[in-house]
Amino acid sequence: MTRLNRPVPDWLLWWLFAAAGFLVTAYAVVTGHKLNYYDEFDYLLLADNIASGEGYSVGNDTSLTRPWVGTDGPTAFRPPTWPLLLAAFRSMQAPLWMLSALPAIFLVVAAVLAKGVASRFGRPAGWLAAFGVLLYPINIYTAGTLYPQTLATSLMLGALVLGFRMKALTWWRSALFGLLLIALVYAAPTMLFTAIVIAVWGCWQNRRTLIRFVVPALLAGLLPAVLWIGRNAVEFDQFILVSTSTGQNLLLGNSPNTTADSGVSADIESFTDTAIERRLDEREADRYYSSAAGNWIREHPSDAAALYVAKVANYFSPYNAPATTGEGGRLEQLISWLAFAPILVLAALRLLLRRRWPLGSGEGLAYALFLGNALFMAVTFTRVRFRQPLDSLVIIEAAVFLAFVLGAWLRRSQTVKGADFR
Repeated sequence: MTRLNRPVPDWLLWWLFAAAGFLVTAYAVVTGHKLNYYDEFDYLLLADNIASGEGYSVGNDTSLTRPWVGTDGPTAFRPPTWPLLLAAFRSMQAPLWMLSALPAIFLVVAAVLAKGVASRFGRPAGWLAAFGVLLYPINIYTAGTLYPQTLATSLMLGALVLGFRMKALTWWRSALFGLLLIALVYAAPTMLFTAIVIAVWGCWQNRRTLIRFVVPALLAGLLPAVLWIGRNAVEFDQFILVSTSTGQNLLLGNSPNTTADSGVSADIESFTDTAIERRLDEREADRYYSSAAGNWIREHPSDAAALYVAKVANYFSPYNAPATTGEGGRLEQLISWLAFAPILVLAALRLLLRRRWPLGSGEGLAYALFLGNALFMAVTFTRVRFRQPLDSLVIIEAAVFLAFVLGAWLRRSQTVKGADFR
C-alpha cells in the first residue's frame, strides 16, 4: 500500500507521454496522407497555390468549383490561418506526409497546454488531463486528417493558459493573447463565440490594469485582421471580415431539407442551381445564400425554432456520420460513444458536486464555453468536428473530478489503515 501511494515520478510520466505522442504522430503520418475529405483537398490546394506564387486562390483547379465554394481565381471561402501555415511548409518542399504530422503535433501541444490548465488543481489532475486530451479517440482521429481542429484546440488552450498566468502582466503576454485569439477565429470560424468569451474573460482577469492589457492584445489581434480584410477589399472590392462561407453555412443549417444532423449533406441544390444560373461570384453567392436562409426562417418560424432546438441537442451527440461517402462506420460510432459519454458524465458530476469541491477560477468559464457554443453553433448547424476543440475543456473538467475522487479515496484508505494500527 505504501508503494501504491507513492507518486509516479514526473520523468517517467514525461517518457510515457512522449511515447504516446510519437505513436499518435506515426498514426497521423500513416493515415493522414490519404486525404479522404473535400476540405482536406481544398486546404492543400490553397497552400500549394500560395507556395507557388499564385496567391490565395483556387487557380485553375476544378476541385474548388463546387457551387457553394466559389469559382476559379482569388477566394476568401476558407479562412487563412491553416492554409497559410501549410503553405509555409509547402514553400520548403515539405512532402504530404510531413504536413500530415502537423495536426498530431498540435494535438501534443494541446495536451501539454491542457496539463498546464488542469495542474492548478494538483499534479494528478494535470497528468490526467494531458493523457486524456492526447488519447481521446476523436482527437486522434482528427489528428489523422488535414483539418485545423487540433490547431484550434491548441490556440484556445494556449489563450487560456496565458489568461491564468497574467498576474505578471507584460506587453508580450498580452500581445500573444490577442494574436492567439485572432488566429483561432481565422483557423476555425465556428470558434468565434469562444474567442469573444475568452477575450472578455481576459479583460475581467486584468480589470485593474485593463489599458495595459487591452492595448497590446488589441494591436496584435488587429494586425492580421487588417491584413486579411485589406486583401479581401483589394481582391473583391468588398468588406469580408472572416470568410465567404457564412451564407452557405446558414443555408445548410436553415433550409427546407435541413435536419438536426444533416450538416453539409443538406440538399441545397435548388439554391446552388439558381446561383449558377445567375452567374453569381463568390461574394454575391454568399449574400444570396444568407438571404435565402433568412427568408426560410421568416416564412417558417415554428419549423425553424424546432430545427434550432434539434440542432442544439445534436451538439451533444458523440457521433455524426461524415458527409463523404464511405467514411465512418459502426466501429467509429461505437468508439465515439465510448469516448465522449464517460467524460461528459464525469464533467457533469464535477458540476453537480461543486458544493463538496467548489469550482476553481476558470472552471465556470469552461462550462460556459462548452454549453454556450451549443446555442451559438446551432445558428448554422452542429457537428462533432466543430465541437471537438471544446471537448478538451470537458476532458479537463473530468480529469479534475477524477483527481478529487482519487484523492478522497486515498485519504480515506490511509485513514482506515492508520486506524487498524491503533
